[in-house]
Amino acid sequence: MDEIAEGSPDSKAAHFLIAWLQDWGGWVAGISLLVFVLSLWGVSWLILNLPTDYFLRERPRWGHAHPVVHIVVLILRNLIGGILVISGVAMLVLPGQGILTILLGISLMSFPGKKRLTDWILRRKSLQKTMNWIRKSRGRPPLQFSEK
Repeated sequence: MDEIAEGSPDSKAAHFLIAWLQDWGGWVAGISLLVFVLSLWGVSWLILNLPTDYFLRERPRWGHAHPVVHIVVLILRNLIGGILVISGVAMLVLPGQGILTILLGISLMSFPGKKRLTDWILRRKSLQKTMNWIRKSRGRPPLQFSEK
């Protein structure tokens, strides 16, 4: 196997990566495990507490809220939703409930075409089965989905 020449840019990058992993690798692994456990618990909790007709309801607008409150809530929801979407994408290759976390993140966010995208994701029978399996395991009635 080719060796990296001492003093080359590749050698410096490799030494930096090894040193970084020795210093921070334990923290990264611990945080990854914590996020994994929290995602399992959080997504399951949310699915268990959704009303059975949640995905069939029309969402009310925030017309009654003060404009500043509306903007702050909108920014926070989009920020949290974006973090969940990014985490869900990472969980597609890392341990965790990737698709469910992406769906949760998208449901929090506000953007054009959200309803159409959410409906497209929710038409996946495997996702419906997983969500209803979680509910059934705790004695909750199954979620209802649009037949479109």
